Amino acid sequence: MTTTYLKKLTVTGPNRYSEINFREGLNIITGPSNVGKTCIVKCIDYLTGSLKHPFSSSTEYNTVNLEISVGDRVVKLSRELGKDTVLVDSNFPKINSGEYYSKYKSNNKNPISDVWLQLFGIEPPVEVISNKLFRKQKLSIRTFISSWIIHENEMNKSSSILLPRITSQVTAYLSSLLYLLYEKDFSKIKKQESVEERKIRHNSVKNYIYSKINQFNEEQDRLIGKLNKKSESDIYAEIEELSNKLENLSNVIYQSNNIHSNLLQQLADVDTQLSEKSLLLNRFKDLASQYESDFNRLSFIIESHTSISTIENSGMCPICNNELPSNSARQHVDSFETDLELLVRKIKSLNQTRLDLKKDFSLLQEQKEELELQRIRVADEINNILIPDEKKLTFKIEQYKSYIKAKSNIETINRLVENWNQDIDDLENEHYDKVEYFPKDEFPSQFWHGMTKNIQSILKQCSFEKYGFSRFDSKEFDIEIMGENKINRYGKGYISYLNTVVVLALRKLFFEQAKFKPFFHIIDTPLLGLDEGEKNNTPESMRIALFEYFSLSAQESQLIVIENSRNLPKFRNFDCNFIEFTKSYNNGRYGFLEGVNDK
Repeated sequence: MTTTYLKKLTVTGPNRYSEINFREGLNIITGPSNVGKTCIVKCIDYLTGSLKHPFSSSTEYNTVNLEISVGDRVVKLSRELGKDTVLVDSNFPKINSGEYYSKYKSNNKNPISDVWLQLFGIEPPVEVISNKLFRKQKLSIRTFISSWIIHENEMNKSSSILLPRITSQVTAYLSSLLYLLYEKDFSKIKKQESVEERKIRHNSVKNYIYSKINQFNEEQDRLIGKLNKKSESDIYAEIEELSNKLENLSNVIYQSNNIHSNLLQQLADVDTQLSEKSLLLNRFKDLASQYESDFNRLSFIIESHTSISTIENSGMCPICNNELPSNSARQHVDSFETDLELLVRKIKSLNQTRLDLKKDFSLLQEQKEELELQRIRVADEINNILIPDEKKLTFKIEQYKSYIKAKSNIETINRLVENWNQDIDDLENEHYDKVEYFPKDEFPSQFWHGMTKNIQSILKQCSFEKYGFSRFDSKEFDIEIMGENKINRYGKGYISYLNTVVVLALRKLFFEQAKFKPFFHIIDTPLLGLDEGEKNNTPESMRIALFEYFSLSAQESQLIVIENSRNLPKFRNFDCNFIEFTKSYNNGRYGFLEGVNDK
């Protein structure tokens, strides 16, 4: 099991540094008055989220630092004077480093209480009950720390040393003990209504019901007005007639849509043919242009040869001076004339084909225009006549159906109003079984028996004569001796002593029974009556025995005891971390805060 304990406390400021080291088990801090012993307690408390400053800013110290050992890991806390944030530096996996608030706030930063709860083995958030009506609040170390850090001004408390002084905090404190000891699950417990909350709920429900009754009354009047216009049999007859018309009209619309679709398909086919014929016309136009060029070329050649034939021929080639055949020119002209005749026939055929294509193209365009007109007429009939008529018929049918529904709704409204009136009667005559939360009733017998057993055991070890007549009183949540409370039997010194015993008994109970165990206890001045010069009959042997018990119970949790040196009993040497302040600059350490004295 991982050992966790407070390891080192340091307080710093500009050119200021004070340090005190703790160890596991028992730590005794002693010295005369005004040397800063109580300041140590306040510094540790400040890092749990206390709002009280542990020292004055006039000391020139401004920051409190605490190092907590968790096995071989360390968690460091640091808080400046007057700041509501605590800086955490952790290499312990379950605790994140970062900035935490000293208390719960509605933002993204977590409270420093979460760090302490995790050190105790609790995974926040956890809710506990805070009042008798089962109201819940988040579990915080500030809810129960008063039983682990016992301040000097609480030691002679005449009422229970364990319970908070503020009555409204007692329920949350006891609920916290239940969770720490037995992991009491409060999550499924529902908050109870107060008288005022119940009154508000009743009025809200009644107002809602009355508003719904008024609303439905208006609706009923409106529906009755509709029913008065026609009889139910007339409405059913009209619905049947209109439904037949609607069915016929739907068939017409269906047929018209089919016609429209067919026309669209025909238009698409005509467009395809027009595109094909337009492409052919363009190609034939290009071919006609080519034929025209060929015709002009051949005509030019033939005309040229005809003209040349009228000129006298020398019979010799002007290039090579060889003799030319007498019939070569005629042969060429004959060939060109043949080609020209063939070309003319092609031109005539092409022109006829182009005329036929243009005629077909025109016919197709006329067909397209006719189809488009038909499509427009059909679409217009569908959109402007048939569909509006269908909507009108549908609307009329729905209207008539609403008339029928109105009667059913009126009957429903009458039933609802009747039920709501019954609800109001039930609400006004509601029997309220008052249930309250009493946290002491939730503690098992083992808690009460354990506390009494531990108190008797500790008093016996401390040589207290009447230990067998002591018990832990559940009503006062405090020690009782000889059937009386402590304040009626003992003086101030004894009160502090007995309060210490109660704290130690709870500490022992946690060691024996608790699911979650806070790992340290701090008791500031267990012999407070003597410190203040009160007349006290506490035997020296009891004081020595108390400190010997501190040592013998060191395994239960880390224990830090603070006591004035003049009242410290002369106990035998035993294993502890003994820290002494001398209030002297020449002999030992003056006090906790270096450089600060009581002058």
